[in-house]
Amino acid sequence: MKTGLLVSGLAAMMGIAPAIGDVVIFSYSSTVNAFSNYIVPNPPTPPGESFTLRLALDNGGSSLISQTWGAAHFVSLSGSTAGGYTWSTTAGTTFDSGNFATDGLGNVSAVGEWRNFILPGTAPVITSQFGPSLGAWAIDGTNQVLLSNGINTSLGDASVTNNQNPASWSAALAIPEPSQASVAALVLSGALLGSRRRKPRR
Repeated sequence: MKTGLLVSGLAAMMGIAPAIGDVVIFSYSSTVNAFSNYIVPNPPTPPGESFTLRLALDNGGSSLISQTWGAAHFVSLSGSTAGGYTWSTTAGTTFDSGNFATDGLGNVSAVGEWRNFILPGTAPVITSQFGPSLGAWAIDGTNQVLLSNGINTSLGDASVTNNQNPASWSAALAIPEPSQASVAALVLSGALLGSRRRKPRR
């Protein structure tokens, strides 16, 4: 029996589904313009502090070269500031225009105008200060990057028009943690190699 068949059979017995595609992380960095504060007396991050957005998309492919990602390929949006404030959400767009794309060198060549006003019943924004809460996010060159705490706290971008400039973004394939299938394959390969090296006793 061939190793590939053994690995496939073992993966099937373990209930492991094959990967659909590789997640691509689009990253954008800027500085905080205003962290509006209506309820919390101490905003978690001050103006001038740097932040990074990370948009995870999966179009089912495994390459950065000449690819396109639409709103249907949304996986998650997360971010962090230099001071340690973090946020994430799996709520996709409620409005979208255009796509994210890369050129023949894997550089970002197009950026979509996407946003989500997160409504009750959808995935919340999870922040390091407020935990899960209603909020909103935007990558549209105009609106605040993040609203959280029931939209009572907002994170503004000092150069908000730049988030519609492809040159302000970078793209990289996410590095996945070892899957059950890959671990099983390594274990099985080692066992097969060991069995081939054993010499029969006389």
